[in-house]
Amino acid sequence: MTRPTHVRPTNNVGSMSGLVTSVDVVCVVILSVIAVGLHMAQYPRLSAFDEPTHIDYTLSLTNLEYPTLGEPYDQVTLREWACRGHHFVDSQLPDCESDEFVPGEFAGQGIQRNSSPPLYYAISALVAGPARAITGLSFVSLARLSGVLFLSIGSLGSVVASRSLGVRGISGLLSPVIVLGMPTVLHATSTVNSDGGVYAVGGVAAAVAARCLVHEEQSTRLFGLAMLVAVVAGLTKTTALFGVGILGLMLAGSGLMRGAKRRSLLESVAVLATGALVHAAWMAFAASRRPSDFVNPIGNGNGVAVEGGPIREIVQGADDLFPPTRLSWFPIPDVLQSSWQEPWAIVLGLVVVASALLAIAHSDGVSRIWGTATVVGCVASGMIVQAGLALGSRNIYFPEVNSRYGLALVPFVTVLIVAVADQRRWSRAVPAVLSAGSLVGFGLSVF
Repeated sequence: MTRPTHVRPTNNVGSMSGLVTSVDVVCVVILSVIAVGLHMAQYPRLSAFDEPTHIDYTLSLTNLEYPTLGEPYDQVTLREWACRGHHFVDSQLPDCESDEFVPGEFAGQGIQRNSSPPLYYAISALVAGPARAITGLSFVSLARLSGVLFLSIGSLGSVVASRSLGVRGISGLLSPVIVLGMPTVLHATSTVNSDGGVYAVGGVAAAVAARCLVHEEQSTRLFGLAMLVAVVAGLTKTTALFGVGILGLMLAGSGLMRGAKRRSLLESVAVLATGALVHAAWMAFAASRRPSDFVNPIGNGNGVAVEGGPIREIVQGADDLFPPTRLSWFPIPDVLQSSWQEPWAIVLGLVVVASALLAIAHSDGVSRIWGTATVVGCVASGMIVQAGLALGSRNIYFPEVNSRYGLALVPFVTVLIVAVADQRRWSRAVPAVLSAGSLVGFGLSVF
């Protein structure tokens, strides 16, 4: 049975920061420090998610240089790679004690092949660069520590969203705890990888979306925040735009709920278009700097050639990121894998589906919009990934879209669980079970 007073609308747009207490902030930061710190201790090797290229991009910005495709990696990157090892333990690496490293002796010829937008790398460089100059510690370790910031931002965003939707007490902190039991999020925010920035963008997008939904009137300031999130997403990574997509859907839904159909649709289109245009502008700039003779030595080994028309392959992606909590092991490192994770991911997925159905069919207007927009966004995101591959020059598709592509969707899904649970009589049981399961999974992963 739902409680119609569950959502407490407010006209105080500036109160977003006031929705979370100092206790919320401290708890989220402590959880993030513990999660990132333990993962770093357990996993010194470089990640198979192209971590060397992310490290070298960050290092270049630290030196106030923009990386060029095909440029050999810096000696600092190569030394860290040789001394730490790589996810694929059977790969041959040069001797760690070498005076100078030859890039061609490393996988992918040891050259830069990353043309992603710069925002994540610039923030990591601002953390790692000065810290390395002061402490002399490993650049990779310090760059990985910036993951505490991204994990905290994404998790705090989900807490703000939960509080905005009326969740009070300790239940509002459930989203960051659920995330601890998700190896994909943990690995992305504990290594040098722009996927960590995607999770942070998703959290902020969820916070702004929740404020737009519960605000009693159309707000120029909230629309401005939504536009800012779109710009940040466009400068972070393509998959960060998935969070902007759901934000846009919720902007439209909030206007429809208030009877402001025309304005809300225009604002929604403006937010979506801004994110897409900013990202397209960056990719055009990156393409203009691409050497004419550059060929990516790695390519995409996970893709399969499309046979015939791509419709089947595109539609196949519809359930790949719904829910985005599903488990995609490859290439998550062995140290994060446990026998608990697979059944737990199934349980979590069932809870997501049940929460979505309850929100859409049996909840108030705000929860219904949140549930509908989240489901539509997740389904569309998986199809967009497949369409981008199948309709691109390589004409391939993924047999299954890896859950790392859905990191911007995770905060929306965890907030959905929390909000629906808080509306119903099982509001105490569900947080307790989900917290226990996530903490068990986290413990088995890092100990």
